[in-house]
Amino acid sequence: MRSILQIEVERKAWVPDPEKLEREIRKIARPGKTGRKADFYYAPAGDRDPIKNCFRIRLEGGKSWVTFKDKKILRQSEINRETEVPIKNPALWAGLFESVGFRMFVRKEKHSRIYRHRQDPEITIELNRVSDLGNFIEVEILCREKREAPQALRKIEKVFRDLGIGRREVEPRLYIEILWEKMKGKRYRFQPRARGLERAYSLPARD
Repeated sequence: MRSILQIEVERKAWVPDPEKLEREIRKIARPGKTGRKADFYYAPAGDRDPIKNCFRIRLEGGKSWVTFKDKKILRQSEINRETEVPIKNPALWAGLFESVGFRMFVRKEKHSRIYRHRQDPEITIELNRVSDLGNFIEVEILCREKREAPQALRKIEKVFRDLGIGRREVEPRLYIEILWEKMKGKRYRFQPRARGLERAYSLPARD
């Protein structure tokens, strides 16, 4: 088992017209693969601010990871120090986390079409459909060191300008922040022993 540590710089925005934006993206980027990610976020049971102390289990393409992010928001963008560990049998891990006092508080599913910038291949552009939220664009650069983040952020801001995305469409909040706000005051049933993980690609219904 090997952990992966990287600096992730990204900005996202709401997309009112995905087809129109995709035409603009294709002018500056090459289309790549499509994908589907199922994320399950855990925090200590009873935590009033679970986002601050959370981690996730991600399922994608038959593989799974546990990920923790040290998050920072700068100029409406995220700069995350991300630690990621590949795992096997995610339901077993989820059961372990639950047995020591963690609970799943947010579940997220994201369908993505990924593009690579023609002139700067380190820039990744994603058109995403996030369940229960809507359509988004994400522009991301992975850095090896924190000192590379300011330059990466300038590149991302230029991509947004090139695509005609204004500041009003930019969403500085995390997806899980928006989902958590939507869920407050609603009854949420945690899946016992993470049964939801075992059926991640047919995400079990919420009450």
